[in-house]
Amino acid sequence: NLKKQQDDALQEKRAAGILKNISSLLHDPSTPVAGAPNGSVSVVEFFDYQCIWCSRLAPELEKVMKANTNVRYYFMEWPVFGSRWPESLLAAKTGLQVWKEKGEEAYLKYHNGIYSSGLNEGKLTQDAIGKYSENMKFSKNTIDEINSTLTDINDIATTIGLTGTPGIVIMPVKGATEDNTTVFAGMTEAENIQQAINKAQGK
Repeated sequence: NLKKQQDDALQEKRAAGILKNISSLLHDPSTPVAGAPNGSVSVVEFFDYQCIWCSRLAPELEKVMKANTNVRYYFMEWPVFGSRWPESLLAAKTGLQVWKEKGEEAYLKYHNGIYSSGLNEGKLTQDAIGKYSENMKFSKNTIDEINSTLTDINDIATTIGLTGTPGIVIMPVKGATEDNTTVFAGMTEAENIQQAINKAQGK
């Protein structure tokens, strides 16, 4: 019972932090998004391409996306392993560049491609990043914006109480409250994400 009370208290604290940062979460054009443009529910994922649990979460999220085409999905590039493995940071920057230059379809292809490679926990390479991004090149005009976006995402993640990847936030686009907002700090399965979507939809 004590553990449940502590978990519930932490969930409420995270949800409260999210409600204060909704604008940053849902209305930044630099954040890659997919799914229904006018979806009533948002699913926000914080991830690192080298994170093994994020790799295991990726196919679960793909299941959710196929089953819920009326939901908006937000991809928060959060390279928490960047100081240990430089490829984490490069992969995140490349993902944002792909999104900026080529849009949703190309971004999802890149994102899912890297995870399907199984290259995580320090195994991701520059060659693999180049392969899945179709050798995306950076321009001087965008690198400052990309760095700023990564800083903003890190600030949001720490503000809402996430301490690592993956992190998932599910909430209504309008009328979000602590009761209809769910935070998963760590790996979870498609079934749990679906329950949180249903809750956000008032089901």
